[in-house]
Parts: sequence; C-alpha cells; structure tokens
Amino acid sequence: MNSYEAVMRIDTDSCFLEPNEYLPHFMHDHLNYHSQYVGVEPEEGREYLIGLYDFAVEYMSRVKKTPGNVMLWHFIDTTWKAQKTLPLFRTNFEISRKSYMLRDDVVKWHAALTEEEPFGLLRYRWGDAVTRYLEAAIFCTDEETLTIHPAGYNHKRGCSAELVDEALQKYGIV
Repeated sequence: MNSYEAVMRIDTDSCFLEPNEYLPHFMHDHLNYHSQYVGVEPEEGREYLIGLYDFAVEYMSRVKKTPGNVMLWHFIDTTWKAQKTLPLFRTNFEISRKSYMLRDDVVKWHAALTEEEPFGLLRYRWGDAVTRYLEAAIFCTDEETLTIHPAGYNHKRGCSAELVDEALQKYGIV
C-alpha cells in the first residue's frame, strides 16, 4: 500500500457504468474522505447506537477537540437530541486518503472505538456507516469532505455482468 495515497472501498454488488472524472486518482487533493450521505439510522438500527453519541462527545472533551466539520456535527447533535438517532454515510462506496486515516488523531479515534471502554464497536456493534459520519464531522473540515453520489456509480441495480461489460466496451476500457 506504500505506493497508494487513496484507498477506495466498494461493495461486491457495486459498479461504475461510466467514467468518473476524478477516479481512480482522487484528483481533488484537498479531500480526505468521500462517501454518500444517506439519512439517519432507522428505528430497527437504533439498538446499535447505544452510547455512541455520548462516547463521541466525551471523547472530544477528553482530547480537547472541537468538530472540524461544524455543519456535519450540528446535524449529528440536532438529530440525536430531536430523534435519538444519528446520521450515516452509505459505506458501500467510500474513498479515504491514507495520510488522513494514518493521522495521529484519527488513529487514536479508531483505537478508542475498539480498544477502550465501552468497546462500542464490539459490545454494541456500532456500525461503520455511523462511525464514519462521526469521524468526518470530528476530524475533517467541510472542504475535505465530499458527500455526494459519485458520477457513474451504481449499487445493486444496474450492476449486472452484462451491463458492466457493455460499459467497459462503450468507454474503450476493454
């Protein structure tokens, strides 16, 4: 991984059916994280939020950190106080800059999620979609976070082998 600066995660039931202007080079050099905002954790998923909001608030207080992305954090705070749920990203597609994920403050956050009480990722099954949203709010600025649907990207529908093959041929990739 030494030769790469960006890491893309894409589900096995996802695909690109047309070129994307900045992939695979992640040319927007000011970005640290790209995913898609989806909404909030639905009622049936709220059992996996036990203690997460309080953990994040207490963590920021303990390490003397204020949210880097005030807009995302405001949405987290408002959503939690009004509905007792949290916003999330669609993590079937995400790109993270390696230098961002290896930053000392981000590494410590990841360690706190798994290696410190309350061991929320393990004990309460805090999910990646919610913790990534919190992470972006805490550690990225608005300018470093892209939360739109990536051009050409499809998830599930439209990702048949035939359609992907057609797209590869259409754009001269194969």
